[in-house]
Amino acid sequence: MRTLIETTLIDLYNNIKIAFPETQKREYATDTVVIENVTWVPFLGMKTLFLKGLARSDDKKYDCIILFKKINYKDSLGKNIIKVKMSNGKEYFIEKMKIDKNDVLIRCNCLDFYYRFNYYNHLDKSLYGRKRTPYYGKNLWKANEKELPGFCKHIIKFANILQKTNIFY
Repeated sequence: MRTLIETTLIDLYNNIKIAFPETQKREYATDTVVIENVTWVPFLGMKTLFLKGLARSDDKKYDCIILFKKINYKDSLGKNIIKVKMSNGKEYFIEKMKIDKNDVLIRCNCLDFYYRFNYYNHLDKSLYGRKRTPYYGKNLWKANEKELPGFCKHIIKFANILQKTNIFY
């Protein structure tokens, strides 16, 4: 039984390196991914920030979702407080997030995430949305042998783009 209750982007990124140390894809194949659009939706009462990115890769499009928890919405600018224009056109002040401290829920509709991570992210409580059953190739092998939560190259690229927006320390 897993003991993790909350998970950060850094935790999930470290897991993919542990679960798939020999891969030449995923974190090494993000140059082919383009984030075409980002939707920003604040949930002040829930202290969350919902971000949805449209990723294009190999002439296919994927929806990437990251929901950041424990967002500190503020009334004005200050130390480590930034102004963010959300998709509703309104500007909000938020305290910069710590990529290794703010917990997340994630999802991508690509097959890598679907088969390798969806179920294990559900167990880890880091999955946004509905879970699927674990995938076993022809019932002979596991798609995620170490059963670790993680994410795909689309989420990696999305997180990299978000880092450039100055929302993290």
